Amino acid sequence: MAEHDAALAALQVAIQTEIDGYSFYSKFAEQTEDPDARAMFERLAQDEAKHLELLRNVKATLEEDGEWLEYEGMPLPPVEGAPIFSRERVEQ
Repeated sequence: MAEHDAALAALQVAIQTEIDGYSFYSKFAEQTEDPDARAMFERLAQDEAKHLELLRNVKATLEEDGEWLEYEGMPLPPVEGAPIFSRERVEQ
């Protein structure tokens, strides 16, 4: 059970990281005047939204069925959090 709870907690951290990333990129898309930069930030925000949906699905399946969704070719890196999307950087 502890492993299951740890996995859910890790997924929640990943979900929050995607939410923060979406906010980060969306904010800069709105603020930039350069059309190419705006398009890049909008694309990155869309990528974060896709990642968010995927992670929410994985978490829901783990919560409901106790099983992991399997996605081939997606190794999990041994990293905790993403400092680029820290609250301090997003709120600047």
